[in-house]
Amino acid sequence: LNNICIELFTSFQQLVSKALNGTLNPPPRLQTASDAKVREKIKGSKWSKRLDNRRGLWYGAYSLLAASPNDALIFLNKSLSSMLTEKPKDYMWLGAVHEAVASTLYLISLDNANINDDENDEFPGIMPESGYKKNLKVQLNENIVKHYNKAIVCYTNAGGGSDGGSQKNGVIEIEVSCRLSLAKYCISIQERSLISLAATTLNEIFNCKRYLQLTNCLTYESLGQLSLHVGCIYESMGMKRKFAFHLHR
Repeated sequence: LNNICIELFTSFQQLVSKALNGTLNPPPRLQTASDAKVREKIKGSKWSKRLDNRRGLWYGAYSLLAASPNDALIFLNKSLSSMLTEKPKDYMWLGAVHEAVASTLYLISLDNANINDDENDEFPGIMPESGYKKNLKVQLNENIVKHYNKAIVCYTNAGGGSDGGSQKNGVIEIEVSCRLSLAKYCISIQERSLISLAATTLNEIFNCKRYLQLTNCLTYESLGQLSLHVGCIYESMGMKRKFAFHLHR
């Protein structure tokens, strides 16, 4: 698995180097003198550093594909520490890194819980052929909640802020998806305090300002699917009235 991970990194680095040198086959779409000036300008600007930081997120994704969550965490934390010092902050990508860190930490927690249950750690990062054990007890990791919350704040800032400003199309959908992920994680831990946090997180999706933003960027069909999804989460929490309300909606 480590060899696969290294091969993926090496291949990706070669592609990036070829693209930067203009030798990628097929070549980049733009090859004019003006584009060459733009590339030179980018190398000496803040975008050069941003590209390096964003590349860390891609490395992390490759690590997860290679079933190496520990490697993914190294790349993501490195990218995160650099992004936090940027001014102005690259909120959209910073939120994505926070969310990726939360997902990686949860995968590691899930692997550890499965190992404790069946004492088989031969293939960490890969779901066992028979699937993860049912009713697996996963220990609470407060860092997961912290990173999900920070990702939500970043997405809110990237989309226009929470002061009633209009959210950019696409960004609010990513934010809502992150809120749903946080709620489902809280439910999986099965602790009373986290159940309350899950309910609060779901309520924030449909507050007055947020719902108005959703109606502006989602179709009625998508809104219906979202409401049904939220309702099913409420039902799994035992909140039958909330489930009925969203089912009716």
